Amino acid sequence: MKLANIFFMGCSLCIMNCHAFEYKDVYLPEGTDSIVARQLNLNRVEHDWAIWGHNLYRVLGDDIPENTFALIGGERNDEQLCFSSQYLYNSICHYIDDNFSRRDSSRFVIMPYDNSLSCQCPVCKARGNTSRNATPAVTALIRRLCKAYPNHMFFTSYYMSTAFLPEKELPENAGVLISAIDWPMRSVHSGKEDKFKEVIESWSGLTKHVYVWDYINNFDDYATPFPCFNAMTDRMRYYQKVGVDGVFLNGSGTDKSLFSDLKTHVLASLLNNPQTDWKDSAREFLDKSYPKSSIAIYDYIVDMENAYQDRERAIQIYAGVKTAIREYLDVDRFKRFYDDISRLSKNTSGTEKVKLEEMLVMLSLTRMEIARIECTPQLFATEVTDDWLLSESGWRWKDYVSDYKSMLDRFGKTDNMKIKLSSTSLLDEDYSDLRPLTDGVDALTSNYHCGWVLFTLGNIDLKVENLSESTWNGQDKQVCIQMLSSERYHFSLPRLVEVYSGEKLISSAEPKNEFVTLPLGKDVSVDRLRIKVYPDGKKKMALGEVSINKLQ
Repeated sequence: MKLANIFFMGCSLCIMNCHAFEYKDVYLPEGTDSIVARQLNLNRVEHDWAIWGHNLYRVLGDDIPENTFALIGGERNDEQLCFSSQYLYNSICHYIDDNFSRRDSSRFVIMPYDNSLSCQCPVCKARGNTSRNATPAVTALIRRLCKAYPNHMFFTSYYMSTAFLPEKELPENAGVLISAIDWPMRSVHSGKEDKFKEVIESWSGLTKHVYVWDYINNFDDYATPFPCFNAMTDRMRYYQKVGVDGVFLNGSGTDKSLFSDLKTHVLASLLNNPQTDWKDSAREFLDKSYPKSSIAIYDYIVDMENAYQDRERAIQIYAGVKTAIREYLDVDRFKRFYDDISRLSKNTSGTEKVKLEEMLVMLSLTRMEIARIECTPQLFATEVTDDWLLSESGWRWKDYVSDYKSMLDRFGKTDNMKIKLSSTSLLDEDYSDLRPLTDGVDALTSNYHCGWVLFTLGNIDLKVENLSESTWNGQDKQVCIQMLSSERYHFSLPRLVEVYSGEKLISSAEPKNEFVTLPLGKDVSVDRLRIKVYPDGKKKMALGEVSINKLQ
């Protein structure tokens, strides 16, 4: 999980009038707007936190002493901090003294960097750190800060290297920010739900200030519809029941995402009163903001939420459109909704027209992905020249459209033999379906969710089956394999690709780019072919299209 990377210089603690929670935050574009937040009785990270997220490095400044970093495997590692470091403590104190009055009350999160590393220096180990658990050292630092600054609030986290309980109750001015990453959105009861609730209830005995960091977006795709209202209704009511003090709902932040205005309004209603019927709140907002299109939008949202309930699957917050289709997205219903918004956008005016046109562009990504998955790729609403982020990792709309157009330029222009692939090697759990490799549509290089099959368990061994009539006998043929190379998504090209006919090696290559071709000759039987792919040592590969075609 990559949490929001935000740091804010200075604020005073402002506890707003609330019913269920003392802290309520919807981290979406509308929720970060000061006027909207005030109207909806929401807090904002920009205003209500002095240190937020994994941002202690900004307190440290430049020229950090080496012993401020975690000791991992006998060496200092700048990817994590040593929370027993005197320099770290002094830097936080200087930051507080320079920017905040001791009479004020401000919130600070003292959170490790976003990984599972835990310092193993003698002092941290003496405090109880293990190779996986940094809670003892982090908690010790927070106790020191709480004592030095009794008016300020200092929060630890329950996440990755701090996903462990402290041994003793925290000071009065300390709290915890618990990540809900281990409680998947699912409409049926699960063991993971029980485990997460045990964590909440255990922390309630250690501090009076329990905040939860929950999730309301697919962070790999801000444009595809994502249901969260039924799930968040259940969660808000549970959080209120067990005495959770604050809830931060992590969305797309200041980057736009589909239905963000509606989500902000409905989720704010639930945060202010968890007993709210989200459907009433949604209808109220849509009738006011989308007077001519409210029925179409409302009906689609309800149908999508019902699909989430009916399918009883855990919804992933890092996924592509194909996964969404499996978990909750009804393709035929979505296509009808897309057509409705396209029609309505032409028949409205003013602010509603602008909003619908923007909505249509976001929906177009999903529509184009569905077309690609169905092997009928085509462009929708790509004449828009605006650019925006589509994901937390930096995927952009213009990159997607450019990539899609390049795929269309290649689509259907090669005479490929119809084949089927099976694997004799282990497959990743979510990528056991190999059909995308032979569907005739190249994967998109801008995102590993768009047509790629991931292989992260080592060597790949694929068996080829020929489903075409034998019309290519006596003709030179070649295997063409598409591979993903991406620093952004941490995929590397294979070290070696080999093609065998039975047990005989007939062709090999060391890939230098994302397409590799290997000649087969004229007389090789396709049904005896095996393709072996070897990782470069990182063991994370992705294949796109695998085809056999006539040698050019």
